[in-house]
Formats: sequence, C-alpha cells, structure tokens
Amino acid sequence: HEAPWLLFPPQEESKRKTICTLLNLEANRVIKFKDLPKVYANGCCVGSSHGWLVFLDEQVTPFLLNPFTQERIQLPSIANFLCISKIDKNCEGEFVVDFTYRDRFGSCHLSRVETKQLRESFVHKAILSSSPKFRSNTCEVVMIYGLNSKLAYYKSGEESWNDLDGKHAHYCDILFNKNKLYALSNGGFIEVWDFDGGVPIKRMDINLSFEGTKEAEFLTKELYARTVYLVESCGDILLVVRYIGELVNEAGQPVYEADLYTKEDTHPLVCPYRTLKFYVHKLDFNEGKWVEVDSLGNQTLFLGGNHSLSISNSRIKKNSIYFIDDYWMRMNEDYLYGGHDMGVFSLKDQHVKPFCTYPSEKIHPPPCWIAPN
Repeated sequence: HEAPWLLFPPQEESKRKTICTLLNLEANRVIKFKDLPKVYANGCCVGSSHGWLVFLDEQVTPFLLNPFTQERIQLPSIANFLCISKIDKNCEGEFVVDFTYRDRFGSCHLSRVETKQLRESFVHKAILSSSPKFRSNTCEVVMIYGLNSKLAYYKSGEESWNDLDGKHAHYCDILFNKNKLYALSNGGFIEVWDFDGGVPIKRMDINLSFEGTKEAEFLTKELYARTVYLVESCGDILLVVRYIGELVNEAGQPVYEADLYTKEDTHPLVCPYRTLKFYVHKLDFNEGKWVEVDSLGNQTLFLGGNHSLSISNSRIKKNSIYFIDDYWMRMNEDYLYGGHDMGVFSLKDQHVKPFCTYPSEKIHPPPCWIAPN
C-alpha cells in the first residue's frame, strides 16, 4: 500500500490562488501544488479520509475537496447542529462565529470564536465511509461535533445531516471499517453502527475494560495529556494511546510549570508540548477487553486529525507510528509554537524521532495526512 502524503498549510500566491506543499515519505521528496482554490486557504480542515479533505468554509458550511484533482463536493449546512446565531467579520477582516450552548446544568450561554478555532470548538473530526468516487458518488460522512462531542452523519443524496443517537457522548474517536462505524467514548464504551441499510443501526454496545499499563501509571496528569485513536490493522481493531508532555524541555523531558522560571530571570522558558510515548492495545471481542500489543510487525500507523491508517510498506519504517499535531486545545495558545508536534515513534526502540523538518515551530493550520487515490 502507498503511504499517505503529508500536506502542509497553503501559502498565498495571489488574491485568488494558493500554493501547497506535499511531502512524499516513500520518495523523500517535496511536491508543490499550485493554483489551488482560495477557499482552501480560508477554510478550516476538519478531516482527511480516503484521499479527500473535509473542510468548513468561512460560513461554517462543510465540503469535500480532493487536492489532487481539485474536485469539490458541497455538503449541507451544519449551522443548526452547532446553534450558530450569527457569522460576521471583526475589525481585522477575519470571520467570527457567534453560537449558543448549554452547560451541564442546562443554562444557556453565548460564545464567540474565530474561524481558526472551529475545529477546537465545533467539529473535532470528520471521516468518510469510502471515497465518493468508489461507489458511484455515494458515501457517508460522520463527524464528532459540538462541546459535548456528539455524532452526526450525512448520506450522499440527502438534504441534511442527522444526529446519530448514541448514548455515550462525549466521543473521542471514530473509525469506518467494512461499512461499520466504530465510535469510542471517553468512558471506554465502543458503539458499532451498521451503515449497510438506509438508516444506521446500532449492532453492538460494548463496555470495555481498559487497565492501561503499569508504566503508564507514572505518566501523571500534571505532566501529560492523553489522546486515543481507533485504527483497523490486519483485521484487528487497535486502540492507540498517545501521551503528550504538556511542557517539554530541550532535553526531551517533561517539566512542571514552576520549573520554567529560573532564579536569574523572571521570564519563563519556552517549552512547547511534545509527544513522548505511545501504547497500543488490541480489541478482544470474546473477552470484552483491550490486550496490550508489543509489536505491530510489518505494519505502520499514521495518526493525527485524519482517518487513522495502518499500512505495510517496505519503503517506510515498520513497527512504527507516524504522527502529526492534533492537540487542538493548545495549538493556538502561543505565537512561537503550535502544529509542530510531529515525528515517528518506534515500538521497538520506544523513542520518537523527526521524519521531516519545517522552518518554524509554528505551523498554522497544522499539516495533515492524505492518502493518494
């Protein structure tokens, strides 16, 4: 299987066109895409799946974009799902979105975000069941959306999105495999939805035990954030746990915030967040639990804000995890970094190494994986 390419953010070439950079890992070469539509630079990418990018435009309307063919497929508005009340421009000419939400006590609040914060606030992830061109322009799109991380789906040919009425929001990841949707909740539940018929039907609702690992017990919440992913690999469903050091020094060690100040200087050291560790588990349906996996064999995983992938390819590092930045809550907190957290983790060596270089620690928007089709 061909490895996915890494798509870097667009650079403006003119008022109507942009230029994009693609990194081909297999050939270790960079390719420039010119004359991409301006909407690519102005929109917000919320997913990458089956060779297509899922975008929200400045009016928060989703669409699919194939960067290789520049083909665009418009999707219905999701404004009603997100309770958007107004979209306007600020004094700097940037679009801002006003929306309402309810807190856990049922009280209603009004909030405002810029379009660059859409993924953090609105659509956390969006994936496709297949390429729209694979089944005569038919496919399903599923997204995790809103402050409560609920599920919604769209089937091509329909006029609107529909809620997927799962019982276990907040959801943290979704995966399509053989036209079934696997949805993982923060509470450890997995829901399996069958999309073969006209309306999705929930086939399984599993409460899985997850004991973690003894080593992971020492990765404290004060020093680490945790992200989880679902991946299909060789017929198995994998749960990959990513540990991100909240503040990591130049030696690659996580530090406490109080340690950033030196006695001689009142200005804190700049220590961006960085991924330091991964653990992989396999779903045992019979026992109803996750089993830790020490090796991926010849497989390589690709993780980030994309539809997670597992491939076997002799021209890239096997038994490894290539990852990119998807820490949306902290990506825009500092002008010195954000979008920078990418590398390759070896399950054999248990170390993270860079697989490419970028001239800045600030990459906005962050790069994304895209599978050529």
